Amino acid sequence: MRAGADREPAPRLPAQFPGAPLPQDREESGREGLGRGAGLVTEAEFRALCLALPGVEEGFNLGSAVFKANGKVLARLVGEAEAQLTGVGPDEIDHLVEAEPQAFHATRHLRDARYVAVRLAHARPDTVRSLLERRFREIAPRAVVNAWNAARTA
Repeated sequence: MRAGADREPAPRLPAQFPGAPLPQDREESGREGLGRGAGLVTEAEFRALCLALPGVEEGFNLGSAVFKANGKVLARLVGEAEAQLTGVGPDEIDHLVEAEPQAFHATRHLRDARYVAVRLAHARPDTVRSLLERRFREIAPRAVVNAWNAARTA
């Protein structure tokens, strides 16, 4: 028997939405005084971006929050300052790291697992959102993706 197989699974965490507006809803004047760059993503905003996708659930695994769709990992939140996005191919990882080295990095084991690490304070919200949405389309059930697409275009 597998170690820990007799334990109950971890409870699902309730969806938490940030008190602050998402990056696309903020005005430039709302960022002043925070001492952060214009293209930042906070932990709460990253969580909200993940949970805004239909059927995405937040859980806890290996000491960090993990976001899953259809039982497959979409992203992982590692501490307050970093996230890991799944389903990114090696060529795209190289491109992201080269284009935005302050925002993206990957070790060999992350690269082999098709993960890219994101420093949230330096990441552009539109880039993070597009990577999340693309991975969501890959792992979510087709009916959920079709309904989501229809709702967005309506």
